[in-house]
Amino acid sequence: MSTNVRRFRDDTVNQLSPIGANTRKLLIESASGESRAGFGVRRVLSGDGAGSVAVLAATPLSATRSSAVSVPSRAAPSALARTDRESQPPTRITSDAVARQRAGADAGLQTMGNRKFTKNTSPVPTHKLRLAPAPTSTQLATHMPRYVRPDSRTSALAALAEHGAVALGGGTDLLVTIKEHLAHPEQLVDVRHLPGAREVTLRDDGSARLGAAVRIADIAAHPELQGRFAALTQAARLVGTPALRSMGTIAGSLVQRPRCWYFRRGIACFKNGADGCPAIIGENQYHAVFGDGPCHAVHPSDPAVALSALEATVEIVGHANTHRSVAIGQFFDGAAQNPLGEAALAAGELIEAIEIPARSAGGRQRYVKLMQRGAWDFALVSLAAARRTDGEVRLVLGGVAAAPFRLNQSVEEDVQSGGLDEDSLDALAERALYDARPLSKNGYKVKQARSLLRDAMRWLAAGDP
Repeated sequence: MSTNVRRFRDDTVNQLSPIGANTRKLLIESASGESRAGFGVRRVLSGDGAGSVAVLAATPLSATRSSAVSVPSRAAPSALARTDRESQPPTRITSDAVARQRAGADAGLQTMGNRKFTKNTSPVPTHKLRLAPAPTSTQLATHMPRYVRPDSRTSALAALAEHGAVALGGGTDLLVTIKEHLAHPEQLVDVRHLPGAREVTLRDDGSARLGAAVRIADIAAHPELQGRFAALTQAARLVGTPALRSMGTIAGSLVQRPRCWYFRRGIACFKNGADGCPAIIGENQYHAVFGDGPCHAVHPSDPAVALSALEATVEIVGHANTHRSVAIGQFFDGAAQNPLGEAALAAGELIEAIEIPARSAGGRQRYVKLMQRGAWDFALVSLAAARRTDGEVRLVLGGVAAAPFRLNQSVEEDVQSGGLDEDSLDALAERALYDARPLSKNGYKVKQARSLLRDAMRWLAAGDP
C-alpha cells in the first residue's frame, strides 16, 4: 500500500463522526485488503443534503461493482472525498439502521450492509456514544404545526404570542430542524408578507434598510447595494446554492442554528439539553478556535459576518408593539452560552429589519470565504474587510467562533495607519490571532485566518481597487 493511499485512508477514517471506536475499527478492518486489491472512498449526497461515506474494501478502484460498507457521516458534505465515480452508489443507511447496527454490536456482532464483523472489545468512551433524549412517539409522528399568514405586524405579534409559535421566513433551516426533531413548533407564523418585509430601502444619505424577509438572492443581485455595501452582496452570493438563496431570508440567515454534527445528529451536547461539548475531545475539524464554550460550534451565516463589518443594527419588535434596536455585535452575545439559540431574541419577538448606517457605505470592502468545495458549503474561515470613506477599518472573521468575530480594534487602527511592510503584516496577523485556542483537529483554521488577514490588510493599507 502506497504512502499516499495510506494517508488518504487514515484521513478519511478520521473524518468520521463519533459513532464510536467500534465503527471506526470496522472501517479500518474492512480495508485490510487494500495492499493487494486497492481502497477507495467517495462522497454521495442524499436528497436532503446528508452525506454518506462509502468504504470500498478489497476492490480495485476501477471496479464498476463493489461490496460497500456505508455509514452515515456527521461530516459536512464538503469534508468527504470524491473518487471512483463509476462505482455503484452505496445504499444510504438510515438512523434506524444505525440503531440496529449498534444493537448488533452489543450482541457480539455488528452488521453493516451484507457483511458481518467481530465485535471490537476495546473500551469505548461512553460520552462519545451517549445520545440526546430520544423523541417521543408523538414527535416521531408526522409533525404538522399550524400555519398562519398574518397581514399586519399587530396580527403577526399576536400569533407569535401563542404557545409554541415561531416565525417562518424561507424555512431553509427551520424546516430542517423540525425534521431532525430539534424544533417542535406548534404554530408557524409566515412573516414574509408583512408590510415592508421584502423591501430594500436605500436612503439619500447612503444608509439602507433591509426588510427581514428580503431574500438572499435579491441582496446578491441588487446593483445599488453592490455599489454601497459590496461586502454584503459578495457574502450573499456565496451562500449555499441558487435554490437556497432564492428561498432564504436575511433575518433567517442571522438566526439559523449551528451545523455542528453532534447537535444536528442528536449526540448529547450543550445545545440539545446535555452538559458540555463532545467536540472538545471528538471530531472538531470545523469547530471554533475562539471562545471558551461551553458550545464550540461556529455560526454558519455569511451575511452575518459582512453585516458585522458594516456595523449593522437589528430592528426587533415584540409584545404590545415594543421596539428595540440591537447592534449586530450584541445580537450574538452569549451565543455559546445559550442552549436555546444563538441570537438575542426573546419569545414572541420578531426581527423587522436590518439597518446599515450611512458611514459604512462605500470605501473599500470585500468578503472572502474559504471552503472545501467551490460552492454549496459553509465557511472553514471567512473574512469581511472594510475601510470606510473616513478611513476607519473593520475586520471580522467567520467560521472561527460562535458568532462573527471582530478583531481587536488596535489591530484595525494599525491597518488604518497604512505603510505596512511584510514584517508588519506578519506581526499584525499574529497579534490578531493571539487569543486563538484551536482544538485538537482544527489548528489549520488559524493558519487560514492568518493568510486571509495578511491579504486583506495589505489590500486595505495599500488602497488597491
